[in-house]
Amino acid sequence: MTLVIILARLNSSRLPKKHFKEINSKPLIFHILSRLNNLKNKVKIVLATGPKKENLPLAKYLEKFQIDTFFDNDVDDVTGRITRCAQKYNLNKIVTVSGDCPLIDPEFIDEGIELLRNFKCDYVYVNKKKYKCIHEGLSFRTLFCWEIINENSKTWFHKEHPGSVLNDIKSRLFGVEIIPKKIYQREDFRMSVDTISDLRFINELYERLQHGAEILDLRDVVNLIDQCPELKLINSHVHQKKLKEKSENIIFITNSSKEIGMGHLSRSITIAKELQERFPIKVTFLVDNKESQEILSTRGFHAEFGFSDFVKGFFKATFKIDAIGYILDLKLDSLKTFDFLLKDENYKTILIDHHNHKRYLNNISIIPALNINSKRLAKTRIGKEFLVLDRFISYMRISNLKKKKIQSLVVLSGGSSLPDIDLIESLSEISKEIKINFIVGPFADLFMLNQSISENYSQFEIYQNPKNFLSIINSSEIVITPFGVSAYEALALKKIVIINKIIDPNDKKFVDFLHEKLIAIRAIGTNNISEIVKKAMRGHIKLDHNYINPLSIINVTDQIVAFLNEKK
Repeated sequence: MTLVIILARLNSSRLPKKHFKEINSKPLIFHILSRLNNLKNKVKIVLATGPKKENLPLAKYLEKFQIDTFFDNDVDDVTGRITRCAQKYNLNKIVTVSGDCPLIDPEFIDEGIELLRNFKCDYVYVNKKKYKCIHEGLSFRTLFCWEIINENSKTWFHKEHPGSVLNDIKSRLFGVEIIPKKIYQREDFRMSVDTISDLRFINELYERLQHGAEILDLRDVVNLIDQCPELKLINSHVHQKKLKEKSENIIFITNSSKEIGMGHLSRSITIAKELQERFPIKVTFLVDNKESQEILSTRGFHAEFGFSDFVKGFFKATFKIDAIGYILDLKLDSLKTFDFLLKDENYKTILIDHHNHKRYLNNISIIPALNINSKRLAKTRIGKEFLVLDRFISYMRISNLKKKKIQSLVVLSGGSSLPDIDLIESLSEISKEIKINFIVGPFADLFMLNQSISENYSQFEIYQNPKNFLSIINSSEIVITPFGVSAYEALALKKIVIINKIIDPNDKKFVDFLHEKLIAIRAIGTNNISEIVKKAMRGHIKLDHNYINPLSIINVTDQIVAFLNEKK
């Protein structure tokens, strides 16, 4: 029997608890088990993880599938953890499987096991100098091989990266080469899940290929990507950490609530995701309420709450990390709480959004809005090239070219607001065959909305704070929204955008500017909305969407990293 060791912990820095993130409505770890259960060779599957307190939920889940768990308290000694686990089960043939590779190939694993057994070697390897190889997160070694490797792993680098010492001790071991099949001799797309974008990529594959099958055939995945190379845009930007590279920490301080809505938090999530995916950066959020903390948790981020604790100087005691910089996306009243960060040159701090107050004129600011002001401050980054847009929009714009249009529209109303009754009544005049999707934020009163809508529509659906927010917008032709972050996202998706409300009076000039540029329709009030929708559905409205760059987030994060890396 061969011992298969799954390596997984719940405290991943870039995507905490990623093993419970869903792929095709099942946890990531489930897909790894499903593929291992398709092995032809007889195996004993074990989870090797870190401390019990942190990882017990993962062990409890695997217990349902009769999978043992080996807990190890030394979180950084991966080589030692594998060796100690293998010694406990005392099986000579060992396969290690990374717990974040949901597309591992059972056929390739079986081939590696058979080479390890039939040649009576110490390890099986792919010669990377001769072949590219798509297979990730796998190793084939004997217990003796692991004991020798562990014995010679003296530095943190060797302990954290299993097998990195192998080249130095090859004279004491016998290895056999495994040659990947021709179809898998490539490295042009990522199969591991380290980030939200990686998760999106795998889910997109399942959406296109699953067709009732429990696991995807890797050949079908390769063929799909050759047919639709734009799929690689979803996560090709993700930075693969180099072996000796350490991640830097950045603190985001932001807020959301029923009173102020979701704009600040949504924007910070988009920036934080891009920073974590493009650079060796870890993000921690500081928020002012439990609701925001829960939203961030569902989006894959670690968050603490308590502005007052921060101000009192308890920050490091709470987070136990050193930050290279702080990013503040806050309303003016909350921003004043953090004056000490902004005034002290020892802290590198960036403001997101514009605050017309003289005390902040000398701070670095990124204003995610159009540049329509004649006066520009020296330390301010503003304009269409600094719009905060999710990178996924770029992929959606390309994939839309291959999709049939569906006559539907989506109505947005912000983080806590509901669509006005007169808007609902106005839209009831359009064809009953047109589906209307209502998206409301996490603080909205869903019961009241249901009552208002059900009386007016037969074709409707309501979504509250959906994770697939962009996909819902993308499935519609027309977006009706108050002016804000979502308006820019819909414009970037090349939708006909009807701005029906201005929440902040200062935003009127931006709405007028959009109208002049013919990239959105200004329809403040609801009297003429139904007529505009009817014209749009008949194809009588054409707008110029090329003014918006869907990859402006690159400029935003480049500016942030450049500033944080400047020498004091």
